[in-house]
Amino acid sequence: RLSATGTPGHGSVPHDDNALERIVSALARIQAWDRPTLLTAEVTAYFDALHCAGILPQPPTPAVLRALAAEHPRLHSMQTNSVAVTTLTSGVRPNVIPAEASATLDVRLVSGYSPERFLAELHGVIDDPRVRVQTIFSSSTPASPMDSPLYCAIRESVEAICPGAAVVPSVSTGFTDSRVFRRRGIPAYGFMPLLLGVVVIAVASLAARLSPRLPAPLLGVAGYAFICHGRSNPRAIRSALLRAHAALEKKVMEGLEAALIENLPEENRPTSG
Repeated sequence: RLSATGTPGHGSVPHDDNALERIVSALARIQAWDRPTLLTAEVTAYFDALHCAGILPQPPTPAVLRALAAEHPRLHSMQTNSVAVTTLTSGVRPNVIPAEASATLDVRLVSGYSPERFLAELHGVIDDPRVRVQTIFSSSTPASPMDSPLYCAIRESVEAICPGAAVVPSVSTGFTDSRVFRRRGIPAYGFMPLLLGVVVIAVASLAARLSPRLPAPLLGVAGYAFICHGRSNPRAIRSALLRAHAALEKKVMEGLEAALIENLPEENRPTSG
């Protein structure tokens, strides 16, 4: 949260100690802040996999990734520390200069980036000691490995059910409950099977555009469960039921379980009987 105080007064007598103007100036500097591209191992693997699958026609060179980021906001957010202004609060009446003002920023750092380093950079960009910066919520977690037994089981099960399908290690720009498991050393993944044609180049922004309509299977439960977004419409609910029925017919969970057991070390495999 950014906050500032100033001298209140009547709007007919402007002065240079306006708290709201101070916050607006800080937001303008943040908006103009050109943050560098930061590619993590997971994001690099994501683009490499898309290219190998033929979904991304060109090799993911820095120039290609910059062009994609310019066209797709989600891709831009995946490649840098993102900052979104989400609220701005100030004033009591249209003709009164406010005594205080505040704004909130939704900041999403790339995996492994130090929050302390980012805050220091943010202070430097604002460059105004009269604007206070306060962290009101913070959450971070390491990424799940791309070579765990569970990841290998998902890959093998997908190949068995749909030969030639690409398993792409996508990176979410938000966070999910997976972070709770990762903090305890438990790998967790969001598994969202999609049937796409090679012509679907807009896959990079697919989650942002279609997430309310795409149900996702919930792994780790004894049965078949699909979850939908809170804004899901009737079409999304119908899609979830159809996907659950298809998964049941193809015995997807049983296949995942068998593949997972096969990828476990011998000493960790469950014994029959």
